Order: sequence, then C-alpha cells, then structure tokens
Amino acid sequence: MQEIHWQIWIDTGGTFTDCVAISPDGIQHRAKVLSSSSLRGRVLAHTGNGMLHIKAPWLEKNQLFKNYQFKLLDQVHKEVRITASQANSSTLTLDDVAFAERLLPGSEFEITAGEEAPILAARLVTRTPPRETATASRRTARSAGSRRRSP
Repeated sequence: MQEIHWQIWIDTGGTFTDCVAISPDGIQHRAKVLSSSSLRGRVLAHTGNGMLHIKAPWLEKNQLFKNYQFKLLDQVHKEVRITASQANSSTLTLDDVAFAERLLPGSEFEITAGEEAPILAARLVTRTPPRETATASRRTARSAGSRRRSP
C-alpha cells in the first residue's frame, strides 16, 4: 500500500506568505503569515504567572509556540520567550512574569522562531512543532556569539 503524504503549496510575496495544503486524509488547510516570518497578535489581558490572554487567529488551531521569541511592536526590550501556548483558552505564557504583568490590554506583539516564512506556514497547516533541540541549539549559539569579546 502506498503511503499518502501532505501536499503543500506556498506562495511567498513581499508582505505575506500563503500556504495551502491537503492533509493525508484529504482535508484542505490554509495559513497566511508575514513574509518576515512573524505572527502578530494583540494582548487582551494578563492573567497572572506570566500568562497573557490574546487575540490571534493563528493560535486557534495551534499550540506549537513554545520557545518562540515574543516581541512588542515598536518597542525595544530584552528577549522574552514563550514557555507555553494554549489554543483552547487563547493564551501564551511568557518566561518573564514581571514583563507580562506590565503589558497593557491592546499591546500589539509578534512572535517568531527565526525560521523562514514558508517553513512557518507549513508548520501551521501541518501542526508540526519545531524540534526542541534545533531551537535550543540556535539559542545557545546566539548566546555564545554575543559573549565573545574582541582582543
């Protein structure tokens, strides 16, 4: 018997990357991501312990965002990571509780894992999480690089 795989089509434009896929069981899925490889959303409230209630259409079907970087739009701040995401409650949990509690309702943000937009779009439609080891290795390499000092 022949194994059936996902069929995925991707169109990357200047602003958005669109993805259409057909699952092995014949169901069509769609995703639209920014071509900068980010997903945007809005904070509705902070609910304690670093947890944010958010509005973001990409979270409705996905809980894949552990270790993604969380950035406020138009603000410079230290690196903050997502430690958990829950589609059923539309929440993200951040690794910095104090940072999360300072966020005001209406704050706009984006998240990214630093991978190319077509890969992110394919992850969303197939609901495939990033490999923990690859994400951790990239973060460790960046940290080591930032600690190097010139002689």
